[in-house]
Amino acid sequence: MTNKHNIETVFATGCSHSAGGGLETIKYADDKVTLVRDIYKEKYNVWWDNQLEVTYASRLADMLGCGVENKAASGGGTGRAVREAFDFVKRNWDKKDKLLLLLELPAYFHRLDMYSTNLNSWVVVNHSVNEDGVRDYVNATRGYYMDGHHGDFENTNKDGALEKYLDNFIDYDIEVAKMNREAEMLLTFLKYHKIKFIYFEGGQKLKGVLDKSLLSNELNIEGHTDFHHWIMKNGYTIKDELGADILNDLHPGYFGNIKFAEFLYQYINTHYDIL
Repeated sequence: MTNKHNIETVFATGCSHSAGGGLETIKYADDKVTLVRDIYKEKYNVWWDNQLEVTYASRLADMLGCGVENKAASGGGTGRAVREAFDFVKRNWDKKDKLLLLLELPAYFHRLDMYSTNLNSWVVVNHSVNEDGVRDYVNATRGYYMDGHHGDFENTNKDGALEKYLDNFIDYDIEVAKMNREAEMLLTFLKYHKIKFIYFEGGQKLKGVLDKSLLSNELNIEGHTDFHHWIMKNGYTIKDELGADILNDLHPGYFGNIKFAEFLYQYINTHYDIL
């Protein structure tokens, strides 16, 4: 089914902000007893069977009357977003004129996209370095809040392999340059082939890097180019919807996702000629 814009499939990628983070069906409130979904049911009489159902991508697809594919993942970074977007377009090349890509580019150094030969799978690698340059956190997973993935870090880091790699082959400036290069290559590729897309980023590392010809596809949401800033400014987080005493979570809320989808729907109607 297509619509007046000839969009057959909405594709989304990014981090937890685009993956329904905080609204997982097994996510607990701060009391560690009550499920977040149950609180929404009691307070607002809403329900969902899968967190992807409540994402802005799914809501937008419903408004457009088309299909949706959401590859966003909690903890995911720009490298993963670029890979998933390229793979999606290649799989759907025969209908590339009927695609709309929503690209959240989490431009953060500590979010790596790596392939684990022990797991035979891509994994999200999250790590952090303190002020002294010492790594104080590292984790690897095929998916947060997903059954069967609790031992992913141990399997990925056998004999300290992952930590040794990070210590010896990862440099901040090099990774940021790589991230920017991959993002620009993807956006240029989409622009050249006239594939419809909108991008927005977290971290703001792409500012002043991208070719000006790509800027027309950057989302501008009431002066913001990071939709999560807009979500927080307008009180559309889970914390705002449930109360800080229930869950101090700044992810987009159930209704926040709907608000952003409504904004995107109007944005598409008014900016379609430059997508």
